[in-house]
Parts: sequence; C-alpha cells; structure tokens
Amino acid sequence: MPLQNRVTPYSSIEANPARGLLMGNRGCLHDDQRQLVSQGWRHRAWISSVLHYGPQRRMLMQPRRYTELFFLDEAVAPAAGHRPCVLCRRAVFERFCTALFPKNRVRRHTSTQRCMRNVWPAFVAGVLE
Repeated sequence: MPLQNRVTPYSSIEANPARGLLMGNRGCLHDDQRQLVSQGWRHRAWISSVLHYGPQRRMLMQPRRYTELFFLDEAVAPAAGHRPCVLCRRAVFERFCTALFPKNRVRRHTSTQRCMRNVWPAFVAGVLE
C-alpha cells in the first residue's frame, strides 16, 4: 500500500502509487507508524526540491523527522503553495523571485525571508496575480 505523501494541486495529501517528480517538506506530519496525523504543516517554509541532491539517501517517514512529500509534476508544487528550493533549484528560485519582485535584484539572504514573510502568503491565498 502506498504511503500518504503525494500532494495534489489543491494542497491536500493523499496516497498514490505514482512516482513524484519533485519532493517537498512541511515539517513532521506523521506518527511513528508512518501514518499522517496532520494535513497541514509544522513550519511556513514550504519548499519543492529535486529528488536527488548530493549523496544523501533517506528512509521515508522516519519517526520524529520531516515528512517527505512528493509532487507528480512541476506544476503541482507551486499550485499547492510550495516555492522552489534555493539550494538545489537555484535557477528556478531566481526566476520565481524575479516574477514576484520584478523591480528588485534577487539577494541570496533576504529574498527567501522577504518572500516567506510578505509576498508568498498573499500569493498562495490568491491575493496577488
């Protein structure tokens, strides 16, 4: 039986045997039996990352660790409210910030903080177009 860790474009999390194209993170949303206990989030930094970055390999849904979430394609991640990871998807992140802040240069340390604090919540809520 597949784990409940596939994110839909509507931000809900469901069990789906299909492989994901990107991985996401909303904090630890599961219990020690690898069952989802929350459909929400544990932190505000919703990111979408590549599946393989460096030599690390993780066992899915480790107890008291973040819940690995998967997106079926690249369009689902932003539709579900996840921004690109600044480390493993740098070029996509810069295009994302340029679209949100067209008059400002992307700054490595301030763009993520500003994005999470000010613009991204309004974007997800549908206030910005």
